[in-house]
Amino acid sequence: MALILSDMKNNEEALPLFKEVLTVKRESLGNRHPHTLLSINDMAKFLCDTGKYSESHRLYDEVLVTSREILGDRHPHALLYLNGMARLLHKEGNLEESRVLFEKAFAGRREVLG
Repeated sequence: MALILSDMKNNEEALPLFKEVLTVKRESLGNRHPHTLLSINDMAKFLCDTGKYSESHRLYDEVLVTSREILGDRHPHALLYLNGMARLLHKEGNLEESRVLFEKAFAGRREVLG
């Protein structure tokens, strides 16, 4: 529901739902579960899309570190999270750092997915 509200640009209603989903996942599955990581990524993307870059950055940092530890660098979800961080850096104006991460994500996807 949060994703649908976000797509509809109803951000005021979407934010509490994103927060609730993430809280429930953290409490029921733990911080390192793959489903929790997906919810962290969803929240980070939402925050990025709504201009809350510092909050988004914190969540992308968390999901990148944890996904590397439990999934590895070449897992499709880890590459998705890397692409999200690259997108955030691009929006922040960190173009060179963004480019490097986009290239890593693209190369990883090419290697893993063909």
